Amino acid sequence: MTGKQEDRRARKTRAALENAYLELIQKKDISKITIHDVAEMADVARGTFYIHFCDIYELADYVESKLLNNLTQSIEFSSADDFSEALFMRKLETAINYMIENKNVFKRFMCGGGSGSFIEKLRHLLEENLFRNAMHTNGSALNDEKLYNLNIIINYYISGIIGAAQFCLENDRGYSAAQIANTLGYRIMSDYVSIMRDEL
Repeated sequence: MTGKQEDRRARKTRAALENAYLELIQKKDISKITIHDVAEMADVARGTFYIHFCDIYELADYVESKLLNNLTQSIEFSSADDFSEALFMRKLETAINYMIENKNVFKRFMCGGGSGSFIEKLRHLLEENLFRNAMHTNGSALNDEKLYNLNIIINYYISGIIGAAQFCLENDRGYSAAQIANTLGYRIMSDYVSIMRDEL
């Protein structure tokens, strides 16, 4: 077997284990999921599982990191030149839509049943991303006071975004990604601009 065939086979097996875990986590808590469960659902030998992951928690970390990267990559800007309020709103809508499309999985991770670290990882990634986006609204360096205000606003919004996501995931009222993005995005952008203009 060639190296490419082995790589393809390894990727296919890893994807099967990932999908099996995602299916199982929607049905029961991580503490109740066994390696046997995952291997059986993925249709691989138990020993094959250990080639890719040392335990369930490493698999969970891999799956969570992949979900979070997919989520946050959709709202990243490559440079300040790419940043605009309209594009930020569209990117935020894309991220929310990704959560809606994977609602059952995100609901488990954010509303109980996951490893417990998902929300902290999300909080960290949101903080990095929102701070970068805020810096794109102003090309010059921020003074200490503006930086302090910006950090407070960002952490305030992170709690709000996570709370809003949990609310929408637990209460299916048919909100569209556009509705949620407009509500959150307008407020975030308004405060970013206010900080830069010394209005906060």
